[in-house]
This record gives sequence, C-alpha cells and structure tokens, in this order.
Amino acid sequence: MLPSGFKYVIGLSALFIAGCSAFFSVCGLGFLFVGSAMPVMIMASSLEIGKLVAASFLYRYWNYLNR
Repeated sequence: MLPSGFKYVIGLSALFIAGCSAFFSVCGLGFLFVGSAMPVMIMASSLEIGKLVAASFLYRYWNYLNR
C-alpha cells in the first residue's frame, strides 16, 4: 500500500501533466486557426475534457467491459 499522502502527490502530478498538455493543445490549435480561434479553442477544450472522462471511465470499469 502507498502512504496516503503519496497517493495525493501522484494524483496531483497526473492532473498537472494532463492540464499542461491540454493547455498547449488548445492554445496551439487557437494559434493555428487564427481567424476562428475562439470556436476552435472551445472545441479543443471539450475534446480534452472528453479524453479525461473516457480515460477515467475505462479505468473504473475495465474489468466489467472486458468481458
């Protein structure tokens, strides 16, 4: 078992890495499509949120879905 404080450090570092990745992805797409930056950034943000939700769903229910 991991110490309880270490679990929080691992969780926070994973969220920080995912946040940095999402930030650079959304900003990069915004700079790529300068004419319509805001709609593209909103779309990219929703895709990043969807990726996190899908990953957490698969983590929680992998044993049930794998059958």
